[in-house]
Amino acid sequence: MARSIARCPVCKKPAKQTATPTGDHNQIDCPDCGRFLASESFSQAASAHSISAKRLALEHARFRARYGALPVITTYDLP
Repeated sequence: MARSIARCPVCKKPAKQTATPTGDHNQIDCPDCGRFLASESFSQAASAHSISAKRLALEHARFRARYGALPVITTYDLP
């Protein structure tokens, strides 16, 4: 898994991004938003939403995640 520097899909600040070997998710390591998985569809749809809507979507994903697991943010989390 190669790491690269990309923009966080939530806050648009520079973040480390790693493609996962399975699924259509990227692991994001953002200094502001933390560590989470973002689906490709969320990353594409996120630009059409406000930062507050994207932060709320991340909170939904965190609430849904099992203890100890990375939250997975998808388009279903967007308002």
